[in-house]
Amino acid sequence: MNITILCIDDERLILLSLRDQLTRIFGSDYTIALAESGEEALAVLSDLEESQVTVPVVICDQVMPKLSGDRLLSQIHALYPQTRTVLLTGLAQLDHVVYASTTLTYIVTSLSPGTRLI
Repeated sequence: MNITILCIDDERLILLSLRDQLTRIFGSDYTIALAESGEEALAVLSDLEESQVTVPVVICDQVMPKLSGDRLLSQIHALYPQTRTVLLTGLAQLDHVVYASTTLTYIVTSLSPGTRLI
């Protein structure tokens, strides 16, 4: 069974850094999929579901154009309630955190070795 973690951020360098950090932490236990927008993330999730790939965790930046991270993760939670959602941001505003808290599993500002998301 293929297990994938989906990472979403509109800034490519941050997205690649997150992928590298997750690979260091989890090794080859998980495939890391990347998306640079909310629309792309929803398409990736649909494709993965169609291919019967399990996505236990989605990690998303808050500040993105068109669709903010909290809104995107709420949509993902509605479509895939079994998937844990993580809002990764250094710029969280209280109203976004309150909105997202009904569907998020975690809100974090950094990942460190030993962090368990699953």
